[in-house]
Amino acid sequence: MLEKKMDLKELQEAFLNIESKSVSDLKKLFAELSELEKEVSQFRNNLHQIDNGFKAELINRLAANPSLRDRSLLESLASTLESFPVSCKKSLDDVDLANLFTLPSLTGKPTDSSIEELEKSLAALRNKEAEVSFVRRLIHGWLDILKNELERRLTKPETTIETILNKIEQILASNF
Repeated sequence: MLEKKMDLKELQEAFLNIESKSVSDLKKLFAELSELEKEVSQFRNNLHQIDNGFKAELINRLAANPSLRDRSLLESLASTLESFPVSCKKSLDDVDLANLFTLPSLTGKPTDSSIEELEKSLAALRNKEAEVSFVRRLIHGWLDILKNELERRLTKPETTIETILNKIEQILASNF
């Protein structure tokens, strides 16, 4: 789990100094991030399964009980099922890293919950899913950066940022 791994904020800082890392450091970081991505993806899949259980229970209740099918309840349900998460994450500061792999508190089993409790549980699950998906997207981006950097170094080891900047400077300084 995340507690055993490098803190994501520390990882973000490490990417600012990627040029100073050795190829073996980059490979190690890539392996650690790949493992973390698997854990985050598995947790996200579990959230989707729980979310699907709550949605199925709502749909079953509406199908089984015509008295629940009034227009306002259906509109509320449609809004709950189709809405974006209440709190979309925009930065690592918005993510509770210590509790990333903790399920939100739910109102109980779907079959034992009222319609209102089911809707609250769905909203909590959607917010958690947004948080986990945000971290997952960050990890995917970092993996892409590492992959590109490793590929660049292994195929053209003499190319550095300084070399590229020097070439650009020479091009700009020359007379066309």
